[in-house]
Amino acid sequence: DGKDLWISDWSTQTIYKHKIDSSLTLDKFFPMSDIPSVSLTWGDNALWTVGQDSNIRKHLLDGRLKVALVIRVADIAPSALAWDGKALWSCDSQARKIYRHIMDDNLTVSATYDFPGKNPVGMVWVGKDLWVADEGTGTLYRLKLENEVLTLAENVRPGVHLPGTNRLSGLTTDGKNLWTISEGNGLIFRHSFTTLRGG
Repeated sequence: DGKDLWISDWSTQTIYKHKIDSSLTLDKFFPMSDIPSVSLTWGDNALWTVGQDSNIRKHLLDGRLKVALVIRVADIAPSALAWDGKALWSCDSQARKIYRHIMDDNLTVSATYDFPGKNPVGMVWVGKDLWVADEGTGTLYRLKLENEVLTLAENVRPGVHLPGTNRLSGLTTDGKNLWTISEGNGLIFRHSFTTLRGG
């Protein structure tokens, strides 16, 4: 959100808000009973989550993250969300597609693109680049949007997420770095853009 690091934990059905300090101090946590969220993003003055039920939820910034809207987009099973400053994007692991949504009450799909990975678990916009974390391969895909065409620019496999190490399960940015998280061991990794390709 520009100030804090937000993490969604589907196993505890809780959303955590951390200060971005030397120890990532836990600031607040929000139990989400019966809402096992698998991905989240921040945008349009709200927090957006997608659950294992494939529903996308809009949460109010009211100190409780009250659910203001629940949307099921037909024929889409998203597992990652991102905000580009104007629109919400989702990525579907079953169809291996990326969708841009109109910000109406139905999140109508306005564009569809191919996803090169297997199991997207997080994605974030950095300028005109859409970074997508793929759990299946431990890879970060950088896709570039130009003239309404989304193309693969590069793929990076951080050393900390190589097969058999820390399972890649989330992605965000603070504008200067990419942040990834590993499921099962609670480890969070900060990657500067200049050193990311070195692992």
